[in-house]
Amino acid sequence: MPGLPNIGFGEMVVIFAIALVVIGPRNLPDVARTLGRLAAQARRAADELRYGLEREVQIEDLKKTAREIEADVRSATELGAGRRLPPVRPAGEPAAGGEESEPQAEPPGPGSGTR
Repeated sequence: MPGLPNIGFGEMVVIFAIALVVIGPRNLPDVARTLGRLAAQARRAADELRYGLEREVQIEDLKKTAREIEADVRSATELGAGRRLPPVRPAGEPAAGGEESEPQAEPPGPGSGTR
């Protein structure tokens, strides 16, 4: 685990012996269990903090990308301000002048066509 010092077997034995003398054999299992729970909670809290920070960085990146896209759209709109494109309308809908659009060719059905 990053950030923790490397503890060898000899150091673990010394720590265990000191804990056994200071805490006593009866309370040692309870103290070890409590320390284990605290370590798990600390690890969980660190993971949540890391996740939250990563999430904030992602949100900031998305906001930056959105601003860049907005600037690109604004720039493209300003460049094409003098030109107007005709509106897109569904096929078969009459044009603004009342004229009918060209009829769409129907796809050939079964049995039609050449062999």
